[in-house]
Amino acid sequence: MPKIIQEVQWKEDKFDVEIITDSEIDEFNFDQESKSISFQVNEKNKFVTISMEEELLGGPYVILLNDEKILYTKYYSKENYISLSMKPESSGEIIIIGTTVIPEFSMFIPLIMGFVIILTVPFMKKFSLH
Repeated sequence: MPKIIQEVQWKEDKFDVEIITDSEIDEFNFDQESKSISFQVNEKNKFVTISMEEELLGGPYVILLNDEKILYTKYYSKENYISLSMKPESSGEIIIIGTTVIPEFSMFIPLIMGFVIILTVPFMKKFSLH
């Protein structure tokens, strides 16, 4: 099967995204801000496999075909590389989104709050208003 290799830039790093399919692919785009890859598939019911470094989008993944979720198979092709395979039932735009959630606060904050609560409970009993 033919391979299409697209090079994408993420900050200072460059990554290769490999598309393996016998379908025609157009309008490949990587959106750094939304952590997504999109491209046009011009034929229906043809397998499409995307291979890339897992670090590029991060998982878990959501794959949309014309703004509707589609099923896909995920497997590791080699260390730190992920492959996503799908069979679009129609032609249109495929969008692959990495949905990694980055916590907005440090993990130490809940730990510190827990200690403060544990330490203040004995003092509250001492200074009871009864």
